[in-house]
Amino acid sequence: GRGEAYIGLLVDDLVTRGIDEPYRMLSSRAEHRVVLRHDNADLRLSDLGYEIGLLPREVHAAFVARRAVLAGAIARADVVRSPAGTVAERLRRPEVTAADVATDLDVDAEILDRVAIEIKLAGYVKRQEVAIARAARDESTDVPDDFRFGEVSALSLEAREKFTRFKPRSLGAAARISGIAPADVAILSVALHRARASAGAVPAAASA
Repeated sequence: GRGEAYIGLLVDDLVTRGIDEPYRMLSSRAEHRVVLRHDNADLRLSDLGYEIGLLPREVHAAFVARRAVLAGAIARADVVRSPAGTVAERLRRPEVTAADVATDLDVDAEILDRVAIEIKLAGYVKRQEVAIARAARDESTDVPDDFRFGEVSALSLEAREKFTRFKPRSLGAAARISGIAPADVAILSVALHRARASAGAVPAAASA
């Protein structure tokens, strides 16, 4: 998915945005770029890689062990204290680096660097995780294959044309089509809910 890996974002863009415009290859333009970092790819994808058979058992076991060490070090950073505050509090300051707290956490340099990154970015990551959860809700709002976008008169002409052309599979996919305004997505959401309500309505005579 778009919030799980950059390849998911790239493929989804090709499907929902087409190839008429110059294709973006810069990960810095990804809306979830703080979550989709290269340094945390193992945390995001190693379990999945192991589940589908791409990651050997011994490699995955080594990853699990390293992940436990990292989690333990992050937990200790919240409690190990000096006159200047806990390790975590100090690392949240822009001027404090991993080297400045090296003596406070008994871990190797790689883990120490990752602890610093995770703590410094924690606030940004939490905000993006909220956005990812919101996007996931939109993804769960399916658009029927036979939905007639052209009959939703409140949609802009451009939105009707693009929705008809790309046939978005979900409300989230509709929102990612280039040139689609948030207002059109909101109108489509209302139209979808009305269509579902109409489809689920039972005539009084039939229910008697």
